[in-house]
Amino acid sequence: MKGLRITALLAALSLSGLLAAQVSVQGVTRQSKLQTLSEKLQQRDIRDRQQAGAFAQRAGFPMRRVLPGGRVLELQRIAPGNRPVFYITNNIVAADTVSTDEVWPGKSGGLSLDGSGMTMAEWDGGAVYTDHLDLVGRVSQVDGATDISGHSTHVAGTLIGAGALLIDTRGMAYAANLNAYDWNSDTAEMATAAAAGQLVSNHSYGVAAGWLYMGDLPPDNWWWIGGPEPSDLEDRNFGYYDADYVKKGA
Repeated sequence: MKGLRITALLAALSLSGLLAAQVSVQGVTRQSKLQTLSEKLQQRDIRDRQQAGAFAQRAGFPMRRVLPGGRVLELQRIAPGNRPVFYITNNIVAADTVSTDEVWPGKSGGLSLDGSGMTMAEWDGGAVYTDHLDLVGRVSQVDGATDISGHSTHVAGTLIGAGALLIDTRGMAYAANLNAYDWNSDTAEMATAAAAGQLVSNHSYGVAAGWLYMGDLPPDNWWWIGGPEPSDLEDRNFGYYDADYVKKGA
């Protein structure tokens, strides 16, 4: 019996080792595939950016605009049919709708979660103001973006704001750290971050569609981006999903 127990134990240990090795190999394989995907997406983003820049120059409008109310609009690529695709910021009142405070220390959930030891990621319409009192010392602008965005900073506060002056302004995970990126080359950067172990990220932006309020004097106070032809009376980007659009949050 003792010999059988030893044999069974050795078999179990061998199986455990094989499973651990398999998990390790799978992890390395996923990382390799994600890095390869990131490289392909980076090349695509370079081509898209060049085409978008040439289109904007011909059309006579800037690549990036700040709209009335602080929303950010930026041309990303040109879709088939010579249709411009813009990203636009969308975060509104997320912090007021999910009752995250119930999982904080001392709250009814009994879970005592505050984000300690966790690093979140944020892709948004510009750089985060890292010296903000609620964020200082906990935000890394990974991609080196320098165009500070009020929206990006607001979203960062929604995610990890400390509530230094007013506890009601605390973020969802107020003790966590944040890796921040702007939205240019977002998919390539996501693949690289995932390969490095990034688990949670926020994307409070989507694809703009239809009429946009620009705030200029009439007749330039509204801008139609729904298509280049006079027959384009409905923008097909409303409700449209593909490999890029499906990742965007509203």
